Amino acid sequence: MKEITLNQNQFFEVDKISNGSYHPLNGFMTENEFYSVIENYVLPDGRLFSIPIILDITKESANDLKINSNVKLLYDNNEIGEILV
Repeated sequence: MKEITLNQNQFFEVDKISNGSYHPLNGFMTENEFYSVIENYVLPDGRLFSIPIILDITKESANDLKINSNVKLLYDNNEIGEILV
């Protein structure tokens, strides 16, 4: 399984998602959600949301990932979760 090592800011984003601070999100935004928020300040279902919540990684890291694969998230040498790409 591929791994992404998070920096402190990325870790805090994961923490906010997991503790419900970014409700109604339960993960990083999809491309559709991202563009809906950027263009209209709402999620695709019409709920207000003004901040795009994404996992910012390098192009090289992104190119190494496969659609519909799980990726481990690491912070400070500890696995803190997984995401589905």
